[in-house]
Amino acid sequence: MAKKKVTFEQALKELEGVVDRMETGDLPLEQCLEQYEKGVLLAQFCAKELDAAEKRIEKLRRKEDGSFATEPLEAVDAPGEATDDEEEAPTAP
Repeated sequence: MAKKKVTFEQALKELEGVVDRMETGDLPLEQCLEQYEKGVLLAQFCAKELDAAEKRIEKLRRKEDGSFATEPLEAVDAPGEATDDEEEAPTAP
């Protein structure tokens, strides 16, 4: 029997459930570890799906002749990340 492909939304919902179960603090250690491992796999799957979606997004730009062309959308830095033009603040030893 073929496995049904899990969607990003399904994986994210399951990951949220894992986090909720772990945050209760009621799980025995072994079950907590199992949930942690499951959560890591789900988080990796979601990250991979987001990366694939990001690569499909293109930006529309107007050319000099007035026509339009598409180009890859540049990655947006997460808050707190330095861009190429910025220097990261040194950390205290």
